[in-house]
Amino acid sequence: MVKAFIFDIGNVLLRFDFAPAVKHLSAHSSVDPTIGLAEVERLKLPYERGDTDTPTFLRQIRKALGYEGSDEELVRCYQEIFWANEPMHRLVETLAPQFPLFLLSNTSQLHLDYVEATFPVFRHFRGGIYSHLAGCAKPEAIIYEKVLSSFDLDPASTIFIDDLLPNIETARSLGFHAIHYDPLDHPTLMRELASRLPETNLPA
Repeated sequence: MVKAFIFDIGNVLLRFDFAPAVKHLSAHSSVDPTIGLAEVERLKLPYERGDTDTPTFLRQIRKALGYEGSDEELVRCYQEIFWANEPMHRLVETLAPQFPLFLLSNTSQLHLDYVEATFPVFRHFRGGIYSHLAGCAKPEAIIYEKVLSSFDLDPASTIFIDDLLPNIETARSLGFHAIHYDPLDHPTLMRELASRLPETNLPA
């Protein structure tokens, strides 16, 4: 019997793309946008694990891109990479009155602050575990154990939804009902949920 849900954020609740942000910043940078995008991807990993704080991360990005613009523009571009995955938001709004919902995400303080302030869907969640605060990241088993202990969840009665297969594999090894989500194929998720939750009210 399913008693709770855990959702990832990126490419599940929200779609995202760093490329337009890096392209915009390139107007004030000395590095080609293709190289700049690779540098952002490289530097964000320790930032999302909590190994780098926000001021240090911004200095690293500024240096890696050869960026000479303002910190305000840099932060804005780094944050404004997200847009709503509307079908998933409709699902969350339908599930929230029926199940406790939680978050488990590899994210950073800049991104978490922005998405919680920008997208109303986050009001439906009772709590979350975030990599930059936990000091560990998916697909490491320890971060799943943190979400279970923090919210007193049983993996055998919890559905976990994530877009990355390694994250799904760890969740399944720990006993979760884990569903691999493709944001370009939302109907497949809905069919799977309908089969697992035949008596649950789901959006059309």
